Amino acid sequence: MPSRGESVWDRWTKALKERGHAREVLQSLRHHQALDYVLALLRYHRPGFDDLPLEQRADLLAETCAYVNVFLEALRKLVSFLEHGLPGRRGPVPTRLVGRDVKATILKDVDGLTYREVARELCIPLPVDFVVKGDSPAVRRMVARGREVLEGALGEEGWHRQAEAMRAEAARWRSISSTEQEAEIQSEILSVPYEETLQRIEEEGRRSGAGQEHKAVKDIAP
Repeated sequence: MPSRGESVWDRWTKALKERGHAREVLQSLRHHQALDYVLALLRYHRPGFDDLPLEQRADLLAETCAYVNVFLEALRKLVSFLEHGLPGRRGPVPTRLVGRDVKATILKDVDGLTYREVARELCIPLPVDFVVKGDSPAVRRMVARGREVLEGALGEEGWHRQAEAMRAEAARWRSISSTEQEAEIQSEILSVPYEETLQRIEEEGRRSGAGQEHKAVKDIAP
Protein backbone atom coordinates (compact mmCIF):
# COMPACT_ATOMS: atom_id res chain seq x y z
CA MET A 1 0.00 0.00 0.00
CA PRO A 2 1.20 3.55 -0.72
CA SER A 3 2.31 5.67 2.22
CA ARG A 4 0.98 9.15 2.89
CA GLY A 5 1.28 11.24 -0.26
CA GLU A 6 2.43 8.31 -2.39
CA SER A 7 0.62 6.97 -5.44
CA VAL A 8 0.23 3.29 -6.29
CA TRP A 9 2.80 3.79 -9.03
CA ASP A 10 5.27 5.38 -6.60
CA ARG A 11 4.91 2.43 -4.24
CA TRP A 12 5.38 -0.18 -6.96
CA THR A 13 8.40 1.46 -8.57
CA LYS A 14 10.01 1.74 -5.14
CA ALA A 15 9.31 -1.96 -4.53
CA LEU A 16 10.86 -2.80 -7.92
CA LYS A 17 14.07 -1.02 -7.01
CA GLU A 18 14.17 -2.62 -3.56
CA ARG A 19 13.45 -6.17 -4.71
CA GLY A 20 14.80 -6.17 -8.27
CA HIS A 21 11.64 -7.58 -9.85
CA ALA A 22 11.58 -8.30 -13.56
CA ARG A 23 9.88 -6.13 -16.15
CA GLU A 24 6.79 -8.40 -16.12
CA VAL A 25 5.72 -6.50 -12.99
CA LEU A 26 5.82 -3.24 -14.91
CA GLN A 27 3.74 -4.78 -17.68
CA SER A 28 1.14 -5.87 -15.12
CA LEU A 29 0.77 -2.24 -14.01
CA ARG A 30 -0.31 -0.80 -17.35
CA HIS A 31 -3.61 0.29 -15.77
CA HIS A 32 -2.17 1.64 -12.52
CA GLN A 33 -3.93 4.94 -13.28
CA ALA A 34 -7.23 3.26 -12.35
CA LEU A 35 -5.87 2.25 -8.95
CA ASP A 36 -4.52 5.74 -8.36
CA TYR A 37 -7.93 7.17 -9.32
CA VAL A 38 -9.60 4.93 -6.72
CA LEU A 39 -6.96 5.98 -4.19
CA ALA A 40 -7.68 9.65 -4.94
CA LEU A 41 -11.42 9.04 -4.43
CA LEU A 42 -10.79 7.46 -1.04
CA ARG A 43 -8.49 10.28 0.05
CA TYR A 44 -11.04 12.88 -1.05
CA HIS A 45 -14.04 11.29 0.66
CA ARG A 46 -12.08 10.07 3.70
CA PRO A 47 -9.62 12.81 4.76
CA GLY A 48 -8.14 10.51 7.41
CA PHE A 49 -7.58 7.61 4.98
CA ASP A 50 -3.78 7.66 5.19
CA ASP A 51 -3.94 7.48 8.99
CA LEU A 52 -5.88 4.20 8.99
CA PRO A 53 -4.11 0.89 9.69
CA LEU A 54 -2.46 -0.68 6.65
CA GLU A 55 -4.84 -3.65 6.50
CA GLN A 56 -7.91 -1.40 6.63
CA ARG A 57 -6.54 0.84 3.86
CA ALA A 58 -5.84 -2.20 1.68
CA ASP A 59 -9.35 -3.59 2.27
CA LEU A 60 -10.95 -0.23 1.45
CA LEU A 61 -8.96 0.04 -1.77
CA ALA A 62 -9.89 -3.50 -2.82
CA GLU A 63 -13.60 -3.10 -2.04
CA THR A 64 -13.77 0.28 -3.78
CA CYS A 65 -12.23 -1.33 -6.86
CA ALA A 66 -14.93 -4.02 -6.70
CA TYR A 67 -17.68 -1.36 -6.65
CA VAL A 68 -16.03 0.48 -9.54
CA ASN A 69 -15.87 -2.78 -11.53
CA VAL A 70 -19.58 -3.43 -10.95
CA PHE A 71 -20.37 0.11 -12.09
CA LEU A 72 -18.19 -0.18 -15.22
CA GLU A 73 -19.69 -3.56 -16.13
CA ALA A 74 -23.21 -2.13 -15.82
CA LEU A 75 -22.18 0.85 -17.94
CA ARG A 76 -20.63 -1.43 -20.58
CA LYS A 77 -23.85 -3.47 -20.78
CA LEU A 78 -25.92 -0.30 -21.10
CA VAL A 79 -23.75 1.04 -23.95
CA SER A 80 -23.77 -2.36 -25.66
CA PHE A 81 -27.57 -2.56 -25.47
CA LEU A 82 -27.96 1.01 -26.74
CA GLU A 83 -25.73 0.24 -29.72
CA HIS A 84 -26.69 -3.36 -30.54
CA GLY A 85 -29.49 -4.61 -28.27
CA LEU A 86 -32.90 -5.87 -29.32
CA PRO A 87 -36.02 -5.84 -27.08
CA GLY A 88 -36.48 -9.08 -25.17
CA ARG A 89 -33.28 -10.60 -26.52
CA ARG A 90 -30.83 -12.15 -24.06
CA GLY A 91 -27.47 -13.68 -24.73
CA PRO A 92 -23.75 -12.90 -25.01
CA VAL A 93 -22.90 -9.24 -25.49
CA PRO A 94 -22.42 -8.73 -29.25
CA THR A 95 -19.41 -6.42 -28.82
CA ARG A 96 -17.62 -9.08 -26.79
CA LEU A 97 -18.24 -11.69 -29.49
CA VAL A 98 -17.00 -9.30 -32.18
CA GLY A 99 -13.84 -8.66 -30.15
CA ARG A 100 -13.19 -12.39 -29.89
CA ASP A 101 -13.70 -12.86 -33.62
CA VAL A 102 -11.33 -10.00 -34.43
CA LYS A 103 -8.71 -11.47 -32.10
CA ALA A 104 -9.08 -14.84 -33.84
CA THR A 105 -8.47 -13.15 -37.21
CA ILE A 106 -5.37 -11.36 -35.94
CA LEU A 107 -3.99 -14.60 -34.54
CA LYS A 108 -4.56 -16.27 -37.93
CA ASP A 109 -3.68 -13.49 -40.40
CA VAL A 110 -0.96 -11.67 -38.46
CA ASP A 111 0.60 -14.24 -36.13
CA GLY A 112 0.19 -17.09 -38.65
CA LEU A 113 -1.33 -19.51 -36.12
CA THR A 114 -3.11 -22.66 -37.23
CA TYR A 115 -6.76 -23.25 -36.35
CA ARG A 116 -5.63 -25.59 -33.58
CA GLU A 117 -3.34 -22.89 -32.15
CA VAL A 118 -6.06 -20.22 -32.42
CA ALA A 119 -8.45 -22.53 -30.58
CA ARG A 120 -5.89 -23.07 -27.81
CA GLU A 121 -5.22 -19.33 -27.46
CA LEU A 122 -8.94 -18.53 -27.19
CA CYS A 123 -9.83 -21.65 -25.14
CA ILE A 124 -12.17 -22.94 -27.87
CA PRO A 125 -12.78 -26.74 -27.66
CA LEU A 126 -11.76 -28.63 -30.79
CA PRO A 127 -14.30 -30.96 -32.45
CA VAL A 128 -13.99 -34.66 -31.73
CA ASP A 129 -13.07 -35.39 -35.37
CA PHE A 130 -10.30 -32.76 -35.51
CA VAL A 131 -7.55 -35.39 -35.64
CA VAL A 132 -9.20 -36.94 -38.71
CA LYS A 133 -10.34 -33.80 -40.56
CA GLY A 134 -7.84 -31.29 -39.20
CA ASP A 135 -10.49 -28.59 -39.23
CA SER A 136 -12.39 -26.58 -36.64
CA PRO A 137 -15.54 -25.11 -38.22
CA ALA A 138 -16.19 -22.93 -35.14
CA VAL A 139 -12.74 -21.33 -35.25
CA ARG A 140 -12.88 -21.03 -39.05
CA ARG A 141 -16.18 -19.16 -38.80
CA MET A 142 -14.78 -16.92 -36.06
CA VAL A 143 -11.80 -16.00 -38.25
CA ALA A 144 -14.10 -15.34 -41.22
CA ARG A 145 -16.41 -13.12 -39.17
CA GLY A 146 -13.49 -11.19 -37.69
CA ARG A 147 -11.96 -10.70 -41.14
CA GLU A 148 -15.30 -9.39 -42.39
CA VAL A 149 -15.38 -6.86 -39.54
CA LEU A 150 -11.82 -5.71 -40.20
CA GLU A 151 -12.31 -5.48 -43.94
CA GLY A 152 -15.58 -3.63 -43.38
CA ALA A 153 -13.75 -1.06 -41.26
CA LEU A 154 -10.52 -0.80 -43.28
CA GLY A 155 -11.42 -2.19 -46.69
CA GLU A 156 -9.98 -5.43 -48.03
CA GLU A 157 -6.73 -3.83 -49.17
CA GLY A 158 -6.63 -1.71 -46.03
CA TRP A 159 -6.76 -4.79 -43.79
CA HIS A 160 -4.07 -6.50 -45.87
CA ARG A 161 -1.81 -3.45 -45.45
CA GLN A 162 -2.56 -3.27 -41.72
CA ALA A 163 -1.85 -6.98 -41.25
CA GLU A 164 1.44 -6.60 -43.11
CA ALA A 165 2.40 -3.63 -40.94
CA MET A 166 1.57 -5.63 -37.79
CA ARG A 167 3.68 -8.55 -39.01
CA ALA A 168 6.58 -6.19 -39.68
CA GLU A 169 6.24 -4.67 -36.20
CA ALA A 170 6.22 -8.14 -34.63
CA ALA A 171 9.37 -9.05 -36.56
CA ARG A 172 11.03 -5.79 -35.46
CA TRP A 173 10.15 -6.49 -31.83
CA ARG A 174 11.69 -9.96 -32.00
CA SER A 175 14.83 -8.56 -33.61
CA ILE A 176 15.74 -6.09 -30.84
CA SER A 177 17.49 -6.98 -27.59
CA SER A 178 15.72 -7.70 -24.31
CA THR A 179 17.15 -4.43 -22.95
CA GLU A 180 15.63 -2.47 -25.83
CA GLN A 181 12.32 -4.28 -25.35
CA GLU A 182 12.31 -3.41 -21.66
CA ALA A 183 13.13 0.23 -22.49
CA GLU A 184 10.17 0.41 -24.89
CA ILE A 185 7.82 -1.09 -22.29
CA GLN A 186 8.94 1.25 -19.52
CA SER A 187 8.94 4.25 -21.85
CA GLU A 188 5.30 3.59 -22.73
CA ILE A 189 4.22 2.98 -19.14
CA LEU A 190 6.11 5.89 -17.61
CA SER A 191 5.56 8.30 -20.55
CA VAL A 192 9.31 8.96 -20.60
CA PRO A 193 11.36 9.37 -23.84
CA TYR A 194 12.70 6.04 -25.10
CA GLU A 195 16.32 7.18 -25.35
CA GLU A 196 16.29 8.39 -21.74
CA THR A 197 14.76 5.13 -20.52
CA LEU A 198 17.24 3.01 -22.52
CA GLN A 199 20.20 4.97 -21.14
CA ARG A 200 18.97 4.52 -17.56
CA ILE A 201 18.44 0.76 -17.98
CA GLU A 202 21.87 0.33 -19.58
CA GLU A 203 23.50 2.29 -16.74
CA GLU A 204 21.67 0.19 -14.15
CA GLY A 205 22.82 -2.94 -15.97
CA ARG A 206 26.45 -1.78 -15.96
CA ARG A 207 26.29 -0.93 -12.25
CA SER A 208 24.66 -4.28 -11.49
CA GLY A 209 27.30 -6.12 -13.54
CA ALA A 210 30.13 -4.25 -11.82
CA GLY A 211 28.62 -5.03 -8.42
CA GLN A 212 28.34 -8.74 -9.21
CA GLU A 213 31.91 -8.80 -10.52
CA HIS A 214 33.17 -7.11 -7.34
CA LYS A 215 31.25 -9.61 -5.22
CA ALA A 216 32.68 -12.55 -7.18
CA VAL A 217 36.23 -11.26 -6.73
CA LYS A 218 35.60 -10.70 -3.02
CA ASP A 219 34.21 -14.21 -2.62
CA ILE A 220 37.28 -15.89 -4.16
CA ALA A 221 39.84 -13.59 -2.57
CA PRO A 222 41.97 -15.26 0.15
